[in-house]
Amino acid sequence: MSSRGPTVFITGGAGHIGRAIAREWITRHAQAIVISDIDQQSLDAAVSELTEAAASSSTPTRIKGIKADASVWSEINDALEQTVAEFGSVEYVFANAGAVKNVSIDLSEPSEPSEEWYSLFNSHFKTTLNTIHAAIPRLAKSNGPDKLLVVTSSASSFSRFSFNPPYGIAKTAINQIVLNYTELLPAGVRMTAFAPNWVLTPQIAPLAPLLAGPKTIEETIKAFFSHVDDPTTNGIVTVHEPEGGLHNVEPYYVNRSDSSIKMAHIIEGIRKQQQQ
Repeated sequence: MSSRGPTVFITGGAGHIGRAIAREWITRHAQAIVISDIDQQSLDAAVSELTEAAASSSTPTRIKGIKADASVWSEINDALEQTVAEFGSVEYVFANAGAVKNVSIDLSEPSEPSEEWYSLFNSHFKTTLNTIHAAIPRLAKSNGPDKLLVVTSSASSFSRFSFNPPYGIAKTAINQIVLNYTELLPAGVRMTAFAPNWVLTPQIAPLAPLLAGPKTIEETIKAFFSHVDDPTTNGIVTVHEPEGGLHNVEPYYVNRSDSSIKMAHIIEGIRKQQQQ
């Protein structure tokens, strides 16, 4: 890659965290920032806001919005294809899409999980899985010095999130994608998950007195970008603790990775013997 800045792609880019990620990349002189979102009105507003911010930068960043539902494979795949076609490559992808809503659970009587349960789960899990599968091969084709996909997880994935189980369960599953896919990544491509604690978005801010160690959006983004700034960070989930520290859960899994690889080889050997 030349001296130009990177191209950045953000799902859920019209939301508060998505916009904050984009604004940070404007200050870092990205060549282009592409935000995708399911809500056209919010997407248009975000593009307008970010374009104005980019215009005042010493190195203007191109801003593009693409309406896409990341839970639909064809839409997220097409959005990334458009990005590469227009800007030549993509170096940083943020899998940040996900609905902000609560789904209560009633286990007093036998009942099938509701459509709302699956909808909330897939707005986080399926959007992330699709984004990873669409983005990783395209990141691998970049000649950039760093190629990274960061997944937005949540500290709720490590807690009993009983008032909204589909959300916490989806975020736990997202962590496992990152941890289980690490050794499958193409050479030179990194993937991590960042798990914020409570973030003081407009929806959460009124609850601040009830929460343990809530963080401003600015504090969250600063911690978020620790994954961008450390090129050795890969295959980990970082939790933003209430007191402000960052805790990596990766060592627990790495200590077991050699054993899991050996187990996989043994199982594969058994399968081959059975096929003979």
